[in-house]
Amino acid sequence: MATIIFSWIMFSILVMVVAHRYNRSSIGWFLLSLIISPLFSIIFILVLGKATSTQEIIAAKQHAKQHRDCPECGEEVKAVAKICKHCRAELQPITHQKQESPKITKAAKSTTCIKCGIRETPRLENGEAICSKCTV
Repeated sequence: MATIIFSWIMFSILVMVVAHRYNRSSIGWFLLSLIISPLFSIIFILVLGKATSTQEIIAAKQHAKQHRDCPECGEEVKAVAKICKHCRAELQPITHQKQESPKITKAAKSTTCIKCGIRETPRLENGEAICSKCTV
């Protein structure tokens, strides 16, 4: 009986080491393998595969900011490049357009047209209500 418990704990430690190498929670997988089974736990870790670490994600985002694909040949070039080093095509500069926030117009002061005085659902023009007859 002691041999089975010792083997169970040793295989759980092995699961912990494998989980650490696959960027998974080593203590969590160790406890899970103690409760369920080291065999099922290690199979599950291998099926899940390697988790991406935070540093790898940050590095990939930085790389994406610093590089772009050439529209002619599709090869990767630096974002600031003016000529592709692979096909010598001229590259357009990257323009970072700021997204404009939607313009909010003032609400109409009243529901009557400021030109003819008819009460109808108004259209706003510079914050004032104008009916459909007066806009034509």
